[in-house]
Amino acid sequence: MTDTDRASEVRAKLELVRGWLDAHHRQAVLFRCQANFAWITAGGRSHISLGEAAGVASVLVGPDEYFAVARQAGSVRKLSARIASLEAGGDAGRESSSGATILALATALQAHDRQTRGHAERVRV
Repeated sequence: MTDTDRASEVRAKLELVRGWLDAHHRQAVLFRCQANFAWITAGGRSHISLGEAAGVASVLVGPDEYFAVARQAGSVRKLSARIASLEAGGDAGRESSSGATILALATALQAHDRQTRGHAERVRV
C-alpha cells in the first residue's frame, strides 16, 4: 500500500467515525487497543507485546481534529514546568490552556485517600 492509498483510507475511516459521533451525539472516541489503532491508522502498529490488548499509543478522534496519544510516564511537576515555559515564552494559547486544565485535574486526583494511594501510578496510561 502506498502512502497516498493509506492516507486516503485513513481519511475515509475518519469520516465514518465522525458520522458515528454525530449520529450518537458524542464528542470524541478513543481508539486504545492494538486492533482498533491498526484499523483507524490503516495498518499502524502500537504494540510492544502482542500479548497485551492495549498498545502504547492511542488515537483520539473528535468532530474536527484527531490526535495520536502516546503513553508516557510523566508527573505533575513536569507538566507544571511545561506550562510555565509556555507562558514565559509568551504562548498563552491552546497548549498552555489545555495543560493548565490537565494540571488542575491531575492535582485533584492526587488528593486521594490512604486506601487508594499509589493506585493511579500503578494503572497510569
